[in-house]
Amino acid sequence: MKRTLISSTNILFAALMFIMLCSFASANVLANVTAEKTILSTDEVGFIVIEFYNDSTNAEKGFIMRLEAEEGIVFPENDDQRLMSKTIDTLDAKEKKEIKVKIKGATTKNTSANIFTYYGTKEPLSNASGTYILRKEIPVTVKTGVEKKHTDAGEQVNVSFKITNYTKSPLLMLGAETIAPDGFEQKTQTLFVDQLNDNNSAERVFELLAPTSVTGDQKIMLTYGFIDANGPHYFEKPFVVNYTQSNNNILAIIGVIVLVVAGYLFIRKTKEQQNLKGTADKKK
Repeated sequence: MKRTLISSTNILFAALMFIMLCSFASANVLANVTAEKTILSTDEVGFIVIEFYNDSTNAEKGFIMRLEAEEGIVFPENDDQRLMSKTIDTLDAKEKKEIKVKIKGATTKNTSANIFTYYGTKEPLSNASGTYILRKEIPVTVKTGVEKKHTDAGEQVNVSFKITNYTKSPLLMLGAETIAPDGFEQKTQTLFVDQLNDNNSAERVFELLAPTSVTGDQKIMLTYGFIDANGPHYFEKPFVVNYTQSNNNILAIIGVIVLVVAGYLFIRKTKEQQNLKGTADKKK
């Protein structure tokens, strides 16, 4: 009985020591998370900066981090999802590493949203650090839309943009443009306005001509920005336009096949008629 108690105590002590060693090893890496911009409105882009410091004489291998954002913030690098993982591989002894991650305000009510950074070398990642972003709308109204239409020049995408200033102060250096995949032709110049006064609007329809070989989902990004009394603001609004494979090529191939078959049958029938005529002549 005494031996069993001692064995159980040893096992418990070993388990506690293992947990302490794991915690100590994980605690070798210190993390500090800050936001370059602490207030974001809908579609406004900012960055958080994660600084890691390995306060140890040993390298941390297989180092990974995972970012999780509360409702109101998304990660554009991960298709506007609220979860993103990054692999750092190795964090050398006494090494400092800075990682910058793009964030964006999502459509939601004015609220604060926390962004948590979990990190370590093994799952589950128990070490965590975080920061928060205040979601607050700027008194500026933006209306956007996308339309796909067929023109004589080919398939065209129209991206509409209209911005109205209600800040009671002018917006300075307002600009807007579209970013499309390779092969798309930008037919509309960038919108640029030196100053947009209160209660005034600026608008433009951006026309993009798609390449003839385009298929599948194509992502087109509308970007715009301005400067107000609180500094610069930059926004990204994505649109996805789908293109299905055109049936024109298939119809053309079918047409060629029909013509070939028709020609073959015509030639065969002509030869048969000639052979029958020749047989009749021999009988005479």
